[in-house]
Amino acid sequence: MKNHRIVDEFIQLSKIDAPSKHEREIADVLTQKLLELGCTVNEDDTAQKIGGDAGNILAVLPGTRDGHILFCAHMDRVEPGRGIKTIIHENNTITSDGSTILAGDDLCGVVAILEGIRQVKESGKTYPTVEIAFTVCEEISLLGSRNLDYSMIQSRIGYVFDTSGKMGRIVAGAPYKGVLTLTVQGKASHAGNSPEKGVNAIMALAHILDGIPEGRISPTATSNFGIIRGGENIGTVCDLAYVKAEVRNHSKEELIKYYEMVKKHCDKKIKETAACLTVDFVIDYDGFNIKENEPALKLLLHVLAEMDITPSIQLGMGGMDANNFNSNGIQSLGVAAGYTDPHALYEKIMIDELIKSAEIVRRLILSY
Repeated sequence: MKNHRIVDEFIQLSKIDAPSKHEREIADVLTQKLLELGCTVNEDDTAQKIGGDAGNILAVLPGTRDGHILFCAHMDRVEPGRGIKTIIHENNTITSDGSTILAGDDLCGVVAILEGIRQVKESGKTYPTVEIAFTVCEEISLLGSRNLDYSMIQSRIGYVFDTSGKMGRIVAGAPYKGVLTLTVQGKASHAGNSPEKGVNAIMALAHILDGIPEGRISPTATSNFGIIRGGENIGTVCDLAYVKAEVRNHSKEELIKYYEMVKKHCDKKIKETAACLTVDFVIDYDGFNIKENEPALKLLLHVLAEMDITPSIQLGMGGMDANNFNSNGIQSLGVAAGYTDPHALYEKIMIDELIKSAEIVRRLILSY
């Protein structure tokens, strides 16, 4: 089991450093692998748009019958993800040596797609045209798929192998995400000679933040104030400070209501200070929710039933490339790829589950 070629391929790719915006080397290796599978391969111009060194890889395996089906995984990984050293354990799991992540998120998805396509070609059976998107910068607000050229994709259903957990876990819905920025303008002054002439932006910002609901807002909504900046030195009354927050909600209407509530609260609180306030809000990406009677989920449930795998259909709270695919008319789901605890130093791959993920890819293609 340990020397299965999907395991060997994972270990090979894990040795290639690929932090977000630095996917050049792994993009070149994957391009060669896709060419060897008989795909045509293109790289889009996303690198120029986002300041990276590689674009999204879009490959097409021409079908031997009608139909188009899309598979996606992302090439980048979070830090610390350089110099990964893998350990294969006796219990059929893989971990890093504990000094880095393992990059199962999302190399498991990458190798599942590659192995699944190999198995399709080895089967001798007819298959539809298979489209593959290996994206960059998924870990930075889905930048790769946000800038992808969707005119190059013909498929109307897709499967994003970028979900943790055992086989059968399906993320059929993901939230809308908004980014909220509160900027406070105060007035600078010498902190020792004339502090009374200044208006401290940090203190004003602290005042307006008090009372804003955050954290787990509801079972399907969260808010996190994660970045705060202000001041240059302690000898000057701070004249500018800001805070950035992300807001997630499965309801776009409720997402906007939260923003409106925050703005109303801040507008009231800033009047109790001598500072000025600007509130900015943008929707970073759209959510989605695929029902059981819709084509992408029906096909996946059919495949899982064939494999005697019990499905676990869930609404996730994280974003994934499927958010942007759905926004661009490609009905897409998140599918488990055999890893657990993504982004952690104790991330783990279950080898049996990883092998099954490739089988799911194969069956989805042949069943479509």
